[in-house]
Amino acid sequence: MKSTGGNREAAATAGLDRPDHEGGNPLTKKLYACSNPAILEPYYSQHVAAMTAEDLHSKSDIAAELAFRDAEIARLREALEAVRGLASDRERFVARGPAGFMAAVRIVDAALGEQAAK
Repeated sequence: MKSTGGNREAAATAGLDRPDHEGGNPLTKKLYACSNPAILEPYYSQHVAAMTAEDLHSKSDIAAELAFRDAEIARLREALEAVRGLASDRERFVARGPAGFMAAVRIVDAALGEQAAK
């Protein structure tokens, strides 16, 4: 079984290269560079167990799960960028005291798509 979306993140963290999709048809290139599940443990085994338990056997079912994870990863990356932006502008928030802190919290909550702190 090939690696999954979560494993793709683990592969990126492990420093494995992914193929470049620019300049060609992405449907004809491998999306997942890592084909050695041993270096992706425990993620690989967790995915295999979950797919078996959830009776995910068709490509469509598995693709739906991967798409959900990709959307969540994209959302978290956007939130991380918002937090990095706050960190780079921290002096402005610190100078405003508690109001600055609450403004920063609201920005992070909005980036995460959660209700603003009360």
